[in-house]
Amino acid sequence: MVISFKNRGLKIICLLAFLGIVMTVIQKGYMMTEGVLGDWFDHKAIETQANGGPMPIKYVVAEFVTPIIDHDANRMYNLQKTIDVINQHVIGTGEVFSFNKKVGMYTQKEGWQPVTKQYLGNEILENGIADGICQIATGVYNAAFLANFEIVERHPQRVSRDYVEVGRDAFVYDGKDLVIKNTADFPVTIESEIVQDQVITRFVSKDEKAKQWERLFDIDIAINKNGEIPFGQENFYDDALANGVKETLASGVKGYKMVKTVRIIKNEGQIIKEELISRDSYQAMPEKTRIGTNKNKK
Repeated sequence: MVISFKNRGLKIICLLAFLGIVMTVIQKGYMMTEGVLGDWFDHKAIETQANGGPMPIKYVVAEFVTPIIDHDANRMYNLQKTIDVINQHVIGTGEVFSFNKKVGMYTQKEGWQPVTKQYLGNEILENGIADGICQIATGVYNAAFLANFEIVERHPQRVSRDYVEVGRDAFVYDGKDLVIKNTADFPVTIESEIVQDQVITRFVSKDEKAKQWERLFDIDIAINKNGEIPFGQENFYDDALANGVKETLASGVKGYKMVKTVRIIKNEGQIIKEELISRDSYQAMPEKTRIGTNKNKK
């Protein structure tokens, strides 16, 4: 359909109205994109207030992402509970951040949920109370690592986890803490969220000094694994299952006698420092298999 306007003034009014509609659509489209994707570009984002006015630019100092493999309801609850505690926490210049002091005691009394696995109808506490907190701690540890912050204290898991490479995990529990120090000359805010089965952890700052921070150096990581330990086999015999039928209850996990993690700091492609961050060891975990023994059952 073609509409013809003979009045020049009417044409101008209609054109201005059309342009106004286009700008409104673009603005709303940007705000929707910003809400879903974060609109991170060149390590910074521009936020908009409810009234459409600009807010200060927010620079991403470091970011780390881990996948959520285990969707156990209690574990998901623990993940979100931890995120709710640390999200938007500010670490000032020169300040030391203790994960345990911030998050608190990991007990059922404090609201943390146990994550269990069932073998032969009997509950076995496989992962313990508050399983899931270590995945959030792992995100914070790696963000600090990539931001070139000082790692004051960090501990590995007893057994490697499927959501992160060995040498990059962080264990918090039973008096073992994750402690980092902000060595930048500006404060950072921890951002943590779950997006599409991923835990995303960022260190961000609205300080202009943060804009130059990531240009000062590039951070690489080198992980050297030595002494691989093969996993064994653990069988559960069950008369409720037909004879000879096998069912895998838990996959085996190999271990390592020594895993060295090194932070490599570069400037304009040249290595200026290599820093040994950790020496870890990981136990192997046997594969658990349920085997049927009932000869009268098919």
